[in-house]
Amino acid sequence: MRSRGFWFWRLLCVQCGVLCQIGTLQATMSYHVGYRDVHNPFEGRVWYPAPLTAKEGPIPTARLFTSQQGAKDAPVISHPQKLPLLLLSHGSGGTFDRLDWMADFFARRGWIVAAFNHPGNTRENNSVEGLVRVWRRAEQLSAFLTVLLDRDPLRESIDRERIVAAGHSAGGATVLLLAGTRLSYERFQNPIPFCAPRPREFDDEHCAELRQYNFRQHSKNEIERSYRDTRVRAVVALDPAFGNSFRPEEEQKLLAPTLFVFAKHRKDPSGAIFTKTFQHLFPRHLSVTVPGAIHISFVSSCSVFGLRIAAPICLGDEKRDEIHERTNHEVEQFLHGWK
Repeated sequence: MRSRGFWFWRLLCVQCGVLCQIGTLQATMSYHVGYRDVHNPFEGRVWYPAPLTAKEGPIPTARLFTSQQGAKDAPVISHPQKLPLLLLSHGSGGTFDRLDWMADFFARRGWIVAAFNHPGNTRENNSVEGLVRVWRRAEQLSAFLTVLLDRDPLRESIDRERIVAAGHSAGGATVLLLAGTRLSYERFQNPIPFCAPRPREFDDEHCAELRQYNFRQHSKNEIERSYRDTRVRAVVALDPAFGNSFRPEEEQKLLAPTLFVFAKHRKDPSGAIFTKTFQHLFPRHLSVTVPGAIHISFVSSCSVFGLRIAAPICLGDEKRDEIHERTNHEVEQFLHGWK
């Protein structure tokens, strides 16, 4: 069921043309996927539509997860000449390829898709500072976009009027900041209030440090100022985090069309911190709830190995492929709402 926010943004589109062409590529069009790893200054990957003659093979990924198919360094399609861009922002402690299922879906439908590792908040380089300072992630994503538009080999293929950002968990909060939402200095708090105690060597969420962290050490201006990036025309927030730290809607405005995608079930019995808060904060904006999904459902599908060793990132989520398919189609429908 469409919320009032959906019809508001659709009317806005009709009146002023914002994003009216964001989804003009045929939804049924299917290409092969080309990909290229990027470095300097950001570590990441770009996926893009390649000709059907490009030879695909498994794209390298962590052993816990299944591989998508793609053709390394394949040529980009020659027509259309301009393609929409989808930026992806991974969750806290993740990596650039954890939303590869969404990258694959949209690259096959004619989008350039790009993701990178958020410095200070990735699997190999995580810190309590990187976890808490979510606004730094927004600055990083804007900087990554600038690099893509100024220096990437595909820069001439990017349609600068059709740029969308999507993110999961902390990445969801990141793209919301790019859309113009603002954090509250008074409300700003631990994004994982129910973080369970665990041995130090497995404390990837820095639970012990978070319990001791002084959230008032950051200035009011640093927390509350706008991180809006006007180049981003729409955002998709997948089970976003930091819900308890944002200002309510009556105190601010979301300045870009926004889709909230929520998991049906909580992360764990004590961790209901991602889902309901944003529905109360932004009741006028479009939201969908994915049946069967839990918070980690929006991460890459687990491999046979990941399931066999019962990796925590794989637990309680046997139908992740179906959840990804449902989510991709919800996002595609949202982006095609402005034709």
